[in-house]
Amino acid sequence: MTPAVFAARWALPSWVRREPNIGNSDVGLFFFRLFEWAGIFEANPLAADERVFARPASADLNLVMDSTRTPAALLLRTAEPCDWRRVDITVLHRMKPEFERRFETRLVPAPDGCACVILLLADEIPVRVPRGEYALRLRYKYRLDDLASLVNSVDSNATLDECQIALTQPMGGVWNV
Repeated sequence: MTPAVFAARWALPSWVRREPNIGNSDVGLFFFRLFEWAGIFEANPLAADERVFARPASADLNLVMDSTRTPAALLLRTAEPCDWRRVDITVLHRMKPEFERRFETRLVPAPDGCACVILLLADEIPVRVPRGEYALRLRYKYRLDDLASLVNSVDSNATLDECQIALTQPMGGVWNV
């Protein structure tokens, strides 16, 4: 496969591609390296309940801005730990009436499982989050080949839960690649 060519403003730094994937035990360090790169640890202190790593009362979705205040990724925080290996996220993007781009995703979970950075991928390259409208589909799989089944005998037909989110993201550049 020929790697995609993007304007420098879209591709995230090349070190992001070399970081471990979700099954690797070092992926939690990657989570913190992303926030270090974004400058979060140099920001002014916030109240404890407003901090990025605080558990929210209910799930929330946020933008991760880099040090230039450009949207770099999404951050999904949950009130309880989640096994992110069971999660699949599809992201559709549009600036026109119809959805024109489907981004693959790469998940980077926090060590405690209560948050996950969602990197958008274009031709397997991590890219910034463009301005526009989004439709996200999140699937939590109860059955996965490499993991123990979470399905009990009472409801043996249950295989996944699905959540859909629509949002407008008004910051950053317009995707024109």
